[in-house]
Amino acid sequence: MKKIMVAFDFTPASRNAAVYACQLAERFQAVVHLVHVYNEPLPSMVGPEAWVVAPGTLQQEMEVRMKEEIRQLNTTVLVSAVVINGFRSESLTMEAEEYEADLVVMGSKSRANRIFGSTCIRMMRKCGRPLLLVPESFTYRPAKNMVLAVDFREKVSQKDLVALVSLFKVYDASLRVVHVDPPMAEMNVSEVSEKLQLGLALSSVTYVYDRVENDDVDSGLFDYLDRHPCDLLVMMAHQHSFINRMVSLSHTRVVGSMVKLPLLVLHNQPA
Repeated sequence: MKKIMVAFDFTPASRNAAVYACQLAERFQAVVHLVHVYNEPLPSMVGPEAWVVAPGTLQQEMEVRMKEEIRQLNTTVLVSAVVINGFRSESLTMEAEEYEADLVVMGSKSRANRIFGSTCIRMMRKCGRPLLLVPESFTYRPAKNMVLAVDFREKVSQKDLVALVSLFKVYDASLRVVHVDPPMAEMNVSEVSEKLQLGLALSSVTYVYDRVENDDVDSGLFDYLDRHPCDLLVMMAHQHSFINRMVSLSHTRVVGSMVKLPLLVLHNQPA
């Protein structure tokens, strides 16, 4: 892991994410790339005179602010920054691809009983790069205890888990792989195959596999996290995985759990 990109919007959540990314970069001897996306306002035609912003003025202002943010990070890590005029999630996704980011880091803050903001949700669905969501209130600490939640509905390859394995090794961490099933449920043939494939994908690390019985997948997972505190929750962004349910969950217990933990979202990589 050599290139870490941070989505930055001058909020406390994004500043905390930048600090987390720099701490992470120190462990990997990586570089950090801050990306701020803004929308150039259109001239206002209300009133006797149109309000006009000189072309490039806002761009220049944002670039000056980004330089100051880098200075305030006060880190030994090499930090670069770019300011982009465009739509946030689309521009961030394009920049992550062009920069060839090994990891994209974003700050997260729940709003109105929602676990993630709209940009985080779009990035989870659109960005094919490993995505780390860091809660605004979370203070960096080494991810010594990791939990990977799986559902065995799609194949997972070693290429998909590169970011997880890299973090596991640099922190000399422990890893628990968790699968939630209804009580007394038996795996079908395809799920057995995916479990074996996951084992191959994780062949370079040591982990503990735990099967949790619960009629409700989300409750089962969060009950497990209550009993096994961790520093990093990892999920695959499959179409039918926990991710799609969590972006719409609003009940207090789930929100309370998720805003306390960094979440690493991994995608299936092209063969």
